[in-house]
Amino acid sequence: MHSGIINGNKTSKTHKEINITVGINRTHLNNYYSIIMAHNCETCKFRAHYDKKPDSLLGKFWRWHINFCPGWKGYFTSQSEEKKAELREKYNFTKY
Repeated sequence: MHSGIINGNKTSKTHKEINITVGINRTHLNNYYSIIMAHNCETCKFRAHYDKKPDSLLGKFWRWHINFCPGWKGYFTSQSEEKKAELREKYNFTKY
């Protein structure tokens, strides 16, 4: 049981209620990033750095990052099948 004071009101939530609230917020946040940030992938400076120097630390970081980035997921899944195939081959990407 979790209890606290929010805006002067005493609150009391079970762990299950807290987990549900957190889950809803994470889903909303992931959807937000998928919609808002998807178009930034075309001009991402980290991606451009990977394209120039894939073995650099920043390049490796970007490549690792796309495995779970909600913006990349939104960008990638919005592409045509031909573009997806091109991205899969270029970045050795197998998700989605």
